[in-house]
Amino acid sequence: MNSFVTLLFFVSCVSTSAIPSVVLRPEVKLINTSWTVYACPSDGAADDQTTAFVLPDGNGYVRPNDVVISKQAGGMMHKISHSASLGTYGVFLGKIAELDDVFEQVNISEPSQETEEIERPESQEIVPDSNLIKTLTSRNGLVSGNTTVVKLRGRSKVWKCAGHVYQGENETSHVTFYLVIPRRESDHINVDDVLVGSSSGGFLEKVTEIVTIPSPWRTKFVHTELLLCGNLEDSSDVFRINEIRRGLQYTSCVGGDGIPGLQMFQRRTPRSVSVGSVIPGRPSQEFAAKVLQSFQKDGYNFFEVSPVESIEGGEVTVASTGITTDRHARQKRTTFTAGKRFKATFPVTLGKVKAKIA
Repeated sequence: MNSFVTLLFFVSCVSTSAIPSVVLRPEVKLINTSWTVYACPSDGAADDQTTAFVLPDGNGYVRPNDVVISKQAGGMMHKISHSASLGTYGVFLGKIAELDDVFEQVNISEPSQETEEIERPESQEIVPDSNLIKTLTSRNGLVSGNTTVVKLRGRSKVWKCAGHVYQGENETSHVTFYLVIPRRESDHINVDDVLVGSSSGGFLEKVTEIVTIPSPWRTKFVHTELLLCGNLEDSSDVFRINEIRRGLQYTSCVGGDGIPGLQMFQRRTPRSVSVGSVIPGRPSQEFAAKVLQSFQKDGYNFFEVSPVESIEGGEVTVASTGITTDRHARQKRTTFTAGKRFKATFPVTLGKVKAKIA
């Protein structure tokens, strides 16, 4: 049983009483899902297996050599190598733990419990195969049936945004997302067009809280939530994207069930961003998707799209084939509630933000 399988086996249990044959090492710490923990890229770490994590108000909870386990932030079963603090925020580095780091005793012949997936499907990015991108790009402007391939060039401003989960027959479901593009660059795009791009400007997120950590850290933590663009169609609120200007050093993290986000700015911070602002948050990649429907709002086109799965004989196959995208077919959204946050404390580079030892 490898570490990943063990994680699925284990994290569904709130306490070890559910599996009497399991004895954990004393340094193992379970993170309750009512708390919020964020996973971040860790540039400059010793190897690419190392992940950085952030706990708001987290001084002292996690220490080196602890093993932290949680269903949040994409799944955690990490042995901690470094910990530090940025003001009241605990920051720590870890690698996926070995079985011996977690268990003093475990009977793996016992049947494991089913694991409830905590990550919201709307928060998961579907990245097309690079060969598919090349094939579709070569067909730019060519018509196949009712489909036109539209290549959006690198200079185009394109952001991704969370869409809907649609319920199909036989308990199948399908996740869409939105491409948000200024109208002046996208009014020529129609329903059924296939949009292809080699890059995009990040997922849109809405700012919920801003915390400034004073000197010597000089860091600003911008708490966000993944924007659900399908909710904007009937909203009377003015929509505007506050773009983060180039040159600012910041790291984008994802926590909880994939909806909470955290942007960490060091030294220079965006002045125009405030609570309620919409900003590009977590990074996004290329796309190849067919337009299902669209709406306009405040100078932007919002294209609800379905990922392209293949192109054969000039025919494009998309993931939503056979699934209605009417409103009544949308699954009701559940919400992730962050309850009390806990106390937790790395002398490395966290993305582009450097943390100092407290």
